[in-house]
Amino acid sequence: MKLTKILATVLCLAAVATACQQPVEEPMNEKGRAINLAVDVDNYTKATDTAFEEGDQIGLHIVIPEGTFLENAKYSYTEGGLVGEKTNYWHKNESVLADLYAYYPYSATGAYKAAGYTFTVNADQNRAGAFTASDLMVAHTTSKPTSEVVELPFRHALSKIVIKIDNQLEEIVDGETRKMEIKDVYFSDVYGTATVRFNEVGSTVSGSKGTIKTANVTIDGAQAYALIVVPQEDVTPKLIVTTTNDKQFTYQLKDKISFSAGKVSTAEITISDKSISTAFTPTISDWVGDNDLQFGQGEEYEGGNDGGNDEGGNKIYLHPGIWESADGQWFAAYFFASAGGDATATMTDNDGDGVYECAVPAGMGNVIFCRMNPQWTEFAWNKWENDQMTEQHVYNQTGDLTVGVAPANHYYITSWDGGTNGNSGGEWNTDGYVVVVPETSGLGVVGSFAASNWESDINLVKTETSDLLVAKGIQFKAYDAFKIRTAGNWNGGVNLGTGDVNYYTPNKYFTAVDNGADISVAEAGTYDIYYNTNTKRIYIMTAGTDISAATEQTSNGPQPDASTMSWGLAGVHNNWGAPDTKLEWDGTIGLYVAKNARLEGEFKVRADESWSTNFGSGSTVQLNSNDPTTLHNNGSNCSINAGNYDVYFWCDASDLKKPAKLWVRSVGSAAPKL
Repeated sequence: MKLTKILATVLCLAAVATACQQPVEEPMNEKGRAINLAVDVDNYTKATDTAFEEGDQIGLHIVIPEGTFLENAKYSYTEGGLVGEKTNYWHKNESVLADLYAYYPYSATGAYKAAGYTFTVNADQNRAGAFTASDLMVAHTTSKPTSEVVELPFRHALSKIVIKIDNQLEEIVDGETRKMEIKDVYFSDVYGTATVRFNEVGSTVSGSKGTIKTANVTIDGAQAYALIVVPQEDVTPKLIVTTTNDKQFTYQLKDKISFSAGKVSTAEITISDKSISTAFTPTISDWVGDNDLQFGQGEEYEGGNDGGNDEGGNKIYLHPGIWESADGQWFAAYFFASAGGDATATMTDNDGDGVYECAVPAGMGNVIFCRMNPQWTEFAWNKWENDQMTEQHVYNQTGDLTVGVAPANHYYITSWDGGTNGNSGGEWNTDGYVVVVPETSGLGVVGSFAASNWESDINLVKTETSDLLVAKGIQFKAYDAFKIRTAGNWNGGVNLGTGDVNYYTPNKYFTAVDNGADISVAEAGTYDIYYNTNTKRIYIMTAGTDISAATEQTSNGPQPDASTMSWGLAGVHNNWGAPDTKLEWDGTIGLYVAKNARLEGEFKVRADESWSTNFGSGSTVQLNSNDPTTLHNNGSNCSINAGNYDVYFWCDASDLKKPAKLWVRSVGSAAPKL
């Protein structure tokens, strides 16, 4: 068994495309400006190719604030550019920013939905074209009408798995020994369907688990097997290998594993008449082309290590901590493989830094660290007779451990008895880094950002500064919102928001308001959120920036452009989640409208299916009233009796802090006047 780690660089999804010439700016004709598109073919890969191939087809959707402008238009990759099945034209209002959503491979039934695009990989990926056709790629960008080329930054939405097999199977035919050939390789107990959002990394699996037949591929001139799976977490797939003489070998992964979008998981396996064993990389590499894949163990494996032996090239390190003593004890590593076989190594500290190291023997995926009795110089387990220890070779040991992979290949002993079965406890970490679990405060950050979705709290933990709490490394999209609350509780605990000022820019602070409005972050980025329990100041800091650099924000930051927003109704009727009931713009009356819309009690009006910008009244909406119900930004829920209604909405696109207006009418009633 060999544990492989792929070291690769992140694909640049937004590199400048060089395959297409920029067209000369042309005046609009009566149909508008023609849509010109390109992809970055020089620096992007598909599952099996280094570029888009001639004839590859994509689907394109264009969405403007009023709704879908272009739906599932087919484009083909032709001579370095994208050519439409017919000439498609931009909308004529050149001030309106549009969202462009694209996907590969094209499907006649493909349709953009805010809730996502549901895609199923091929079950038999060894069938001609089925492997490449399973490599779903999506792209999202924005543009106003233009004669220039608009580049589509495609990204892999699914995950790739590569399996290399060392086939040592033999059979005797007519008295002669010859190699037994592999017929097929299957990957079982994995999901095959997921819903992918075009403009966000992430997906949701659906359906049941099944089996995928892998594609036969060539990597570095050698036979390998590959497949595309949808992103999924905590699965334990089976690998099934069949031979031409109808033998079958099956391996069940011992530990759970996750597969991520745009990433490659690799495995090297050895198969013989006795067994089959494998180990997936515990870390996931970037999805790169075949020529860039770096197979082997460790970071720079060249077939050996310091001693010139057959060990695998990985090193592991032991930080003995409380094990350290002056009695001359030494440290050993006992290695073993799940498929059988073991080895031992003496750990040494040649540079005298207190850290002991040894190489990992080839094929060994598990280890037990041992604190050894200096009475003996070679490794042996304790000897027992009649339940009495007659020779104590091992003073202390850890439980069974999976070998750590660089940089998390340093093992720290943290307790005498904190491990499995009463053995010494510890943990794998990166070089020189000891994990200190910070003390939680009972408060958390919750919001519209992806890691929370107004459900999961990011704990605020205590710092070395009295009264100062922090939640670090939270990723916000532009105009994501958050609040600070008693973790997991909206009822009766802490509930901190903002007052009259909002749309905060980086490295600013403000004084929190009890039960205040949602706090909106105007710029996308990764932020550390600090809260001072004494001054009640909340700090929004660029990750890694000290709060001493913060200044107070006393006026609203830049507001979102309401003209580019898509408005809808969210409430009990859709379980407060996407897809929302869409409000379509009606220019004849100057209002957003949803006809025959279902409402079931409480609801709000929000933008872009996000709680970053939302309106509510905190009251019951009067049916068929000539006077509108006044809505406030981040106001409380509206309510109405369950039923179907015509709903009309207006807001000031230039200032979303101003009140908005809402009318709810019986279906078929005359529209209100603004």
